[in-house]
Amino acid sequence: MKFPKLCEPGKIGNLTIKNRMVVPAQGTNFAGPNHEVTDRIIDYYVERAKGGAGLIVVENTLVAPVEKFGSHMVSELTMYHPSCIPGFRLLTDAVHEYDTKIAIQINYPGGGIDPFASDGVQAVTASPVSLPGYFRPILTRGATIEEIHYLIEQYGKAATIAKMAGFDGIEVHCTHGYGIAGFSSQYMNQRNDLYGGTFENRMRFGTEIVRRVREAVGADFPVWCRISLYEMVQGGANAEECLRIAQTYEAEGVVALSLSSGSVGEVTAVQNRYMPRAFQEPYLENMRNAVSVPLMVAGSFNNPEDAERVLRDGKVDFICIGRGTLADPEYPKKVMEGRPEDIRKCLRCVQGCIVTLLFDSAGIDCAINTEVGNEVKKRITRAEKSKKVLVVGGGPGGMEAARVAALRGHDVTLCEKNSKLGGALIPGSVPYFKVEHRWLIEWFSTQLKKLGVKVELDKEVTQEVVKRMKPDVVIVATGAVHVIPDYIRGAEKAVTAVDVLLGNKKVGDEVIVLGGGEVGCETALHLAENGKKVSIISASNDIALDMNVINRPFTMLELAGKGVTWVVKTQAEEITAKGVNCINSNLERKTFSADTVVLAKGMKPDDRLVQALKGKAPEVYAIGDCVKSRDIKSAISEGSLIARRI
Repeated sequence: MKFPKLCEPGKIGNLTIKNRMVVPAQGTNFAGPNHEVTDRIIDYYVERAKGGAGLIVVENTLVAPVEKFGSHMVSELTMYHPSCIPGFRLLTDAVHEYDTKIAIQINYPGGGIDPFASDGVQAVTASPVSLPGYFRPILTRGATIEEIHYLIEQYGKAATIAKMAGFDGIEVHCTHGYGIAGFSSQYMNQRNDLYGGTFENRMRFGTEIVRRVREAVGADFPVWCRISLYEMVQGGANAEECLRIAQTYEAEGVVALSLSSGSVGEVTAVQNRYMPRAFQEPYLENMRNAVSVPLMVAGSFNNPEDAERVLRDGKVDFICIGRGTLADPEYPKKVMEGRPEDIRKCLRCVQGCIVTLLFDSAGIDCAINTEVGNEVKKRITRAEKSKKVLVVGGGPGGMEAARVAALRGHDVTLCEKNSKLGGALIPGSVPYFKVEHRWLIEWFSTQLKKLGVKVELDKEVTQEVVKRMKPDVVIVATGAVHVIPDYIRGAEKAVTAVDVLLGNKKVGDEVIVLGGGEVGCETALHLAENGKKVSIISASNDIALDMNVINRPFTMLELAGKGVTWVVKTQAEEITAKGVNCINSNLERKTFSADTVVLAKGMKPDDRLVQALKGKAPEVYAIGDCVKSRDIKSAISEGSLIARRI
């Protein structure tokens, strides 16, 4: 067995779990209009139970009415009235069919409310503070003593309901700056009564809740807390204080601790591509020595090798795999079956799991797994009639189209004009912070081979080639090409960002990147990492404006940290042998010297084959960047959609 520690059974209290892989609590936005369990939620969790998870912890569930204390998101589960029991019982029964244990995380939002989802409700936490919300600061008010006592009782009621609904355990949410953590952390607690001031007083709210929960469910029912290893925010709990928090909850009788990090409104709470995998590992040894209860840990365990190592070293007892089971619900099953090459590993791109969820107020999804949230509707089924399918282009959209079409029983050929599969993923995976994109190329290549897709490399497809091959269906995924601006004189003297990333062009020591979008910034970071002196010139008001709100601040920090400079509101007019002549928004002209000028002024669809095939084949579909230059998520989604239709 390749991963013996991940696959061995474990115990949390008196609860025996078949393996060491846990799907941790992660909001979905799949609840109904009355914050109830829906078929969509059941399908979502059942898919992960079928995928082999030993334990599932159902998402952050509110213990008090939304109209009183607000909500983290627009469609969040609640558990404060017995009327919710039948819906939750359907969920627990469905998950139990797969020998998977299921717990529920209970919470009140505190300062973590979404103002849009909590219209007219002011956040209630320990003290009146201003918190850095994702969109705008969140101004809280301090809870009254009556509200504190009410909330403690609500946790007890929720615990009673959870036990009646068939859950195997309860996780009390004590991190991320939400509810309880808003009292335990000095970052948010400036009270001077029994619930503030000293460490013991700040912990009082949480300890009284844990006592009430344990009283409600009985001594033998598993109750544990999710806490931080550190809060990652100035004024918050550091690693040493988090050890004291852990010891305090252990003394209250919790049977385990689930370890996370971060605080409300801080993008650092989201593990992204700039952080090392298993990034919390350095903090685990001290926690292991501080407490004796079983430990679970989250934090970018998208690679089973990292998870196995941490377990083998005895640092924790269970590994939480959240976004990893979004990307591939069968992650645990494939680990247990010794098929790690078949795991579709999370890229940590945060597109669907964070940005879509928190900033679009939509249901959670995944850039590389289109079935998330539509596990039944988008399930891949055999086609009624097998067709001869030609996919042109081996980028992410083309590879997904070929994979899904083959799974449906079609006879699939994929032609790629270059010598390797990957398309835009190849240059995109060159920067040091995006190497995980190479995993996706490897995964697609493995799946296409196992499915018997005929892959023809170094083959450019033309109208004549299509005519000879006589396919029933042609799916065109020819991608995009660099924009070479005709308004910049001497543009032919520059090199493109793709050529730089692929190593096709030699780059001097002093480099100017024209274009401050995502491609330009990532290329600049790659060059700076390799010792080049890099400047970005952007016509926009700022750089990295097309990046999502999670990745952008980290990108800006990385650029500054590696000495990259940038000039905005400035347009290149001419590229010379010595650099770039520019004009800014004040109509001032300036020359910037450089050994090499890199063009990153955007991409345009390569739709030549699409146009040539109009009316020349029975079915022709265009997907991905050859329609409009976008991202991996769009390409894969369109590839899957078309392949499921044919």
